[in-house]
Amino acid sequence: MRENDNNVYRRLQETNLIENKWTEFKQHRFVTSEYVRIDQQRFLKPFSPTLNGFINTEGGTLYAGINDNGIVKGIQLSYSQKLHIRMKITDMFNRYSPPVSTDMYSVKFKPVICENPDQEHNQSKNGNQENEQNENQDQESEQSKNQDQEIEQSKNHDQDIAQSKNQDQEIAQSKNHDQDIAQSKNQDQEIEQIKNHDQDIAQSKNQDQEIEQIKNGNQENEQNENQDQEIEQSKNHDQDIAQSKNQDQEIEQSKNHDQDIAQSKNQDQEIEQIKNHDLDIAQSKNQDQEIEQIKDQDIAQSKNQDLEIEQSKNHDLDIAQSKNQDQEIEQIKIERF
Repeated sequence: MRENDNNVYRRLQETNLIENKWTEFKQHRFVTSEYVRIDQQRFLKPFSPTLNGFINTEGGTLYAGINDNGIVKGIQLSYSQKLHIRMKITDMFNRYSPPVSTDMYSVKFKPVICENPDQEHNQSKNGNQENEQNENQDQESEQSKNQDQEIEQSKNHDQDIAQSKNQDQEIAQSKNHDQDIAQSKNQDQEIEQIKNHDQDIAQSKNQDQEIEQIKNGNQENEQNENQDQEIEQSKNHDQDIAQSKNQDQEIEQSKNHDQDIAQSKNQDQEIEQIKNHDLDIAQSKNQDQEIEQIKDQDIAQSKNQDLEIEQSKNHDLDIAQSKNQDQEIEQIKIERF
């Protein structure tokens, strides 16, 4: 990325620069949109789109602290805020595919000198207030982001429950066949993998919260020492995402299992002809009601991880009942024949 050779800027100085495809001015310090409030997104654009354009074309320079008219305003930043900006830019480029090498860009902070310190004193106070407001906005944006993640996780959890219910219905349809019971066990394993995936997401969220607490620490020296640990945690987070993708592939494979279930429907039709007996139909209805009640209990119990062992016992009871039903159906077949 290109860079200005000036070592010092003066406040309210008019630069000889103009905005073009190699030069961009920003009067804020937001790297990505996650820290921009919704009511500001219409007129306040973060650094990320501009930096993305530079890195994918001929390069360029983004000046933060210069307004659109080319007037130097400056941005008051503490050491920790400067470190935060560097880390956000590095994190953004690391999320590219492939990641952007640090040799392709640089981040530098230039001092801004006030010509009239007395006149700038009040402006400095206003600048401090703006910084406090920006920090509060960062915290609000982070909280909003966490809430959105929790909502998204809740939606995914509801979808998982719906998928689990559909899988239970498929198991109930194919429970009269020994091979379908084996397939049911595989589906239970897939549900367990989904639960493990939720735990990985929760652990990833805890890691993100720990990183945020480290960033908000008051001791600047400790933040510098913990930076390597945060990068290591970010790598572990990427590994968790890779594991999550593998789990998604396994779920996709389970969808292909539906075709096998469709083939088993022909066998179910033959068994259904045996169930046409009036007494068998009455017993089947009672059994369906009991199975539906057990499903409702399983869904309620799935919200509490401490009761997963009890769910496993109920599932074993369902298999035992299924085996008894298989024996009853086999007896009916012998009587029919």
